[in-house]
Amino acid sequence: MIKLKEKFSPDYFQYGGYAILGYFLKDIKITKKQRIMVTAIYFVNSISFAYCNYRLSCTNDKPLQDFYSYMKIPQFINAVCVFLFIISLDLSTCSEKTKSILKRLSEDSFGVYLVHILVLFYVINYVHSLISEHAIYSVPLQCLLICIISFIVVEIIRLVPLVRKLVE
Repeated sequence: MIKLKEKFSPDYFQYGGYAILGYFLKDIKITKKQRIMVTAIYFVNSISFAYCNYRLSCTNDKPLQDFYSYMKIPQFINAVCVFLFIISLDLSTCSEKTKSILKRLSEDSFGVYLVHILVLFYVINYVHSLISEHAIYSVPLQCLLICIISFIVVEIIRLVPLVRKLVE
């Protein structure tokens, strides 16, 4: 039996802060120069974070999980950077097929947001044992796999008419 207290700690509800932040950031217009700056901040932050995590893991002779929390400052900075980058894109030059795919991803994003934490709880142990121990490979692969599985779960949920309203 699943112990809900363990799976749904109060920390789970802190993720709502990202949704609220997105609401306040959605109308910001950034210039091309600012988009380049946001991208640079993202990459510098990611590389610095990965290097620090690597060094600390080497010092402790084991991979550290302390930095893999969504509530840490590096993830918060990266989330803001990615969000600002995406909303600044000019999609008017995209093909209709690309617009269709992006529209579907946009429609499913809230559902993926809601589902991914459950997928993460249940899948991460299996995925972690299958994917390399090297964080440079495993973290991006795990992230991609969790997103894909979450998207598939949301697409399956969409088939249930009553539940469809919750994830749209």
